[in-house]
Amino acid sequence: MTETDKAEIRQRIKDMFVAWNPGDGPFSADHVAGFYDQTEQYFAFDTLMPTTSVMKGWQSFADNWELALTQLKNFQCELKEIISLEVRGDVAWTGLRLAVNAVEIETGKKLDTTQQVTLIWEKQGDTWRIVHEHLSGPVRM
Repeated sequence: MTETDKAEIRQRIKDMFVAWNPGDGPFSADHVAGFYDQTEQYFAFDTLMPTTSVMKGWQSFADNWELALTQLKNFQCELKEIISLEVRGDVAWTGLRLAVNAVEIETGKKLDTTQQVTLIWEKQGDTWRIVHEHLSGPVRM
């Protein structure tokens, strides 16, 4: 069962980063919602967020990302590497390395960074969903 779960999570990660790349198009949290627990249980730390780095509950996460991405253009969040992936029963955790690029609309300043992210997954019914995210950088391998 674990290898099947790992394969499912790997595919969800790949699919998720397609959804996180609106480019010049508008971003809506609806694009990525299916990958996340959408309750108050969801919790994230995110040092890229200009408003707050602590988000409790799905709605806080969704609202903060939607606001942040209205201030950026050409946003791209690319999966570079799945560093680790472990599954224990209905809980899994992954360590990823990401490339994040965008341009601030107001200043024209380029955002070009590598980030590391830990995702904690919970199997909810038949679907793996993220219940915790911790994103930070810079990455020093």
